[in-house]
Amino acid sequence: MKARSLKAAVAFYLESRRRLGFALESEGALLENMVEYVWRLHHRGPLTSELALNWAQGAPADTLASTGTPAGGYKALLPLLGRL
Repeated sequence: MKARSLKAAVAFYLESRRRLGFALESEGALLENMVEYVWRLHHRGPLTSELALNWAQGAPADTLASTGTPAGGYKALLPLLGRL
């Protein structure tokens, strides 16, 4: 299987699910927010639970300055993290 970027994987996931009729508006925005967070950290490799929790808890870092701190809806994404 060819490796793809997290951004491409999220875009593919959202596009596929939306074609099946799922709106995924808030979930999609949160996933894209997480991709931005990971990109700003220059993270390479698989996502870790520590990274996901830092993002979900709004880790104090300048990486969230422009995108805002995720709130509330992040819990809906936790089951998806293992699929990316």
